[in-house]
Amino acid sequence: MNKEKLRKLIGIIGTVIGIAGFALCVISIFVAADIQNVIVKVAVALIIFDVVVIGICSRIFQTKDAVITAKRIYRDLKKESSPTGKDFDEFIDSVSCGLKSEQRNCENNAKRDVSAQFVEANVSDAQIIWEMQEIALAELLQKYGDYETSPANETLDKVKSRLEDPNTYHYFIKAEEQTVGVIRVVDSKSQEKKRLAQIFIMPKYRLKGYARSAIKSAENIHGSTGWVVETILQERHLLRLYMSLGYRVKNQSKKITSNMILIVLEK
Repeated sequence: MNKEKLRKLIGIIGTVIGIAGFALCVISIFVAADIQNVIVKVAVALIIFDVVVIGICSRIFQTKDAVITAKRIYRDLKKESSPTGKDFDEFIDSVSCGLKSEQRNCENNAKRDVSAQFVEANVSDAQIIWEMQEIALAELLQKYGDYETSPANETLDKVKSRLEDPNTYHYFIKAEEQTVGVIRVVDSKSQEKKRLAQIFIMPKYRLKGYARSAIKSAENIHGSTGWVVETILQERHLLRLYMSLGYRVKNQSKKITSNMILIVLEK
């Protein structure tokens, strides 16, 4: 029996049990008092059983759906029939972060909130942003070799052209009396989703919660919903960061290099 048929069968059984419990409650009104207590107890037991069983089954299906989505993405991109091992287990943990049973990592990330200020950048700041991103993203460029797509390998003119785009917003992330990073948002102020196009924190200031603070500040400015972001599948800490902020993995992804996959999240 496939999952969909099983889901329907459980739904039918749950409905029947619920109706039976309600019917017994109605019948108990018209019977003698000594029988009435027995019938009411049976009816209550049926209703409680119905709620508990359906609730457990719903949670099982929800967890399985998350695992199936993760497995499909991983299999399609890696071209493996049955991914296993630590790598896949970590990915499942990241994808399942929004589920109640897997929320410990997300809650730990949520405790890292710190205060960071935003200062909007303009075209005159192109040189600074260009130099900062080259330093901040050099490690990822070396690790994945994505020379055609990495901001760490782009030209100064490319940075300037984005700063001139009326739908693109660059913000310096300020903390500790320093510029600790940059975030770039694409917002056409229309029905299209806003895009968290780029965020980086300088190496010295990482693991202090500034990325989280910056994303929240961007949402305060541009709206808390209707967002899309692409991140590197292999960087688990980034997945957990976004998912702890309410972003959810979509079944959309693309292979950039032999060891780098971009995955899409939405909020």
